Amino acid sequence: MRGRLLGALGALALAGCGGVQVQGFVRDEATGEPLPGAEVRVGEARTASSLTGFYELEVDPRDGRPQPLTVRRAGYHTSSVLVPFSPEARAVHGDLELRRREPRQDEAVAPELEDTAQEGPEQDAY
Repeated sequence: MRGRLLGALGALALAGCGGVQVQGFVRDEATGEPLPGAEVRVGEARTASSLTGFYELEVDPRDGRPQPLTVRRAGYHTSSVLVPFSPEARAVHGDLELRRREPRQDEAVAPELEDTAQEGPEQDAY
């Protein structure tokens, strides 16, 4: 499980939220391209990254202890980092890069499923 956290996860003091907003971008480690459709999870909260790789979710900071942020996407290694929470923080920002996973010899990958999120929807000709 490897991934790289870009910069430090920094706490931003923002007012008016019940929980803590955790947000950032998920990108391909080699190319820097955004990774849409990556599952991002902190505790029970989860979301999927947008077409631009952006994710945002509201997290219960519990007792202020760090919690693991886990990012998964098909064809990539799962990445986990600890997200620090402070009592006065209302938002935490963290950009993550995922490393592409090479298919195992016993694993078949359908070429049409490999990177369909970047191609866009198919259109029927009428």
